[in-house]
Amino acid sequence: MADTTKGPAEVVELTRTQQTAVRRLAEARATVPTFTVGLWTQTGTAVAVPALLVAAVATALREFPAVNGAYRDGHLERYGRVNVAVAVDGPEGPVGPVVFDADGKDAATAGVELDALAARAAAGELTAPELAGATFALAHLPGVDRAEPILLPGFAATLAAAGPAERLDLTLACDARALSAPAAAAFLARVGALLESAA
Repeated sequence: MADTTKGPAEVVELTRTQQTAVRRLAEARATVPTFTVGLWTQTGTAVAVPALLVAAVATALREFPAVNGAYRDGHLERYGRVNVAVAVDGPEGPVGPVVFDADGKDAATAGVELDALAARAAAGELTAPELAGATFALAHLPGVDRAEPILLPGFAATLAAAGPAERLDLTLACDARALSAPAAAAFLARVGALLESAA
C-alpha cells in the first residue's frame, strides 16, 4: 500500500551511467580498505584551481610512484604514465575525463585541455578513450569547506579539494593495501607545497 503522507511520488529511473556509478561506489565502499589524510593550503594565482591541481598532482605523482598505481589481485602496480582524471559535470552526472601525460604539462596547458574536456562533457560528447586510462583521480568542489573522496578500485589514492584558491582543503583517500599513512601524508604535503609555490 502506498504511503500517501508524502504526497504523490514521481518515479525517476536511473540512467545506465548512473546505475554503473552507483554500483561502483557501493563496491568500493565494501571492498577497498580506505583511510584519509588531509591538509589545507592556499594559492595566489589567477590560474583555475583544477588546472593547478592537475599540475601539482602530476609533479608529485612522478616523485611518489607508489601513489601513481594500484593494488590488484594481491600485488601492487606502478604505472609508467601519469594520467589524471578530473571530475566534471555531464548530462547524466559527474564524469572523469583524463588529462593524459599530465606530468609533461604546466597548469596553463592543463587548463586549456580541461576547459575543452569540460565543454565536451557538458555536451555529452566525450568518447570512451577520453574516460579511460586514468592513474589518479581528483575533484574540486569550490562551494563547500570540505569533501571526502570515495576511492574506487584501480587507484592507490584519490584527491578531493574543497573551497576557493585562497584556502583549499585537500583530502586524500588512500587504499591501505597500496600506501602507508606516512607515505600518503608526504605525497599530500608535496602537493600542498607545489600549490603554494604556484603563487
